[in-house]
Amino acid sequence: MRGLVLLALAGCAGEPEPEAEPYDLVLMEGPSAMPDLARRLCAEASDPDAAPDTTFIDCAWEGGVLAGDEPARDALRVVSFNLERGHQLDGVLAGFAAGDVPQPDIFLLSETDRGCSRTGTRHTTWELADALGMNFVYATEFMEVKGEGTTVTEVCEHGNALLSRYPIANVEVFRHADNVSWYTPPEERGATWSTRLGGRVGIIADVVVGERVVHVSSLHLASGALDADVRAAQAEETVARLAERPFARIGGGDLNAGTYVFDLENGTENDGVGQAFLQAGYVDSHASLDPADRVTLDNLPFVIDLIFADAGSFADPSICREACEPWSDHYPIWVTWTPWGAESGE
Repeated sequence: MRGLVLLALAGCAGEPEPEAEPYDLVLMEGPSAMPDLARRLCAEASDPDAAPDTTFIDCAWEGGVLAGDEPARDALRVVSFNLERGHQLDGVLAGFAAGDVPQPDIFLLSETDRGCSRTGTRHTTWELADALGMNFVYATEFMEVKGEGTTVTEVCEHGNALLSRYPIANVEVFRHADNVSWYTPPEERGATWSTRLGGRVGIIADVVVGERVVHVSSLHLASGALDADVRAAQAEETVARLAERPFARIGGGDLNAGTYVFDLENGTENDGVGQAFLQAGYVDSHASLDPADRVTLDNLPFVIDLIFADAGSFADPSICREACEPWSDHYPIWVTWTPWGAESGE
């Protein structure tokens, strides 16, 4: 559905040129009722071991239109949270209902399950979006495959999501060019086994706030201790894709940037993920906080859940620890972002 055409100022965000070009918005459509979770999104679900590629699998993304009409605002609250599959989804839903976490306008969500027995065969993205009254895009990172002997007993999906209180347009889901396989071949499996097909994906979409647009990316980057170069490449790829869009940009999620905390503590510039954003002109939304107060894991002193934007200003950056600790092995983070104004060149 082509719903809007805006005039985009040519050039980088924050440095517009006088010449304007039309910017076409293809608004996302989607159901407003829970889909049939037995309908898998990945083509390889019917025969996982016959997949022609175990990393670059063929999966459709899924959208839901669950938000009502929301008045446009200058300031947007952005929340990022690794849901840890949704093992404690009921607690998360209760916490948002109780106001333990502010209501987000944009929600960067990672580690969400779709129809997996380990989380009660729930669609954790849908339930959270429905409870908050938000539109969403969900993309599959991995097909989770379980079996006994040579028999596959379960196939489900696990991935990232981007939620918005405003209309979503121009959705782009991409499997990172530089990726890591999690697949265990049949000859290396035990009697009872589980494996994964797929690899990390990024979501980029436009969020339409009244007559203005911001470009948003939700990420979950490579997590291996030896995957620093892969993570950096994934961050660089995301920044390059965002640069193709003309308005203010924001991106984040569980970036697994394990050495970023040392850059924060020592004033160095070594972490490839952080540098991919910072060198492209992005600002760390929580930079005003002491590094010791920014730890986002409940068991390791790392700062890996991050939000970066290349325009506007930030206020009230926070990490939810005590109230949110039972929800996941990650803490939610949030910030109020004002994308427009002098800082963004408008």
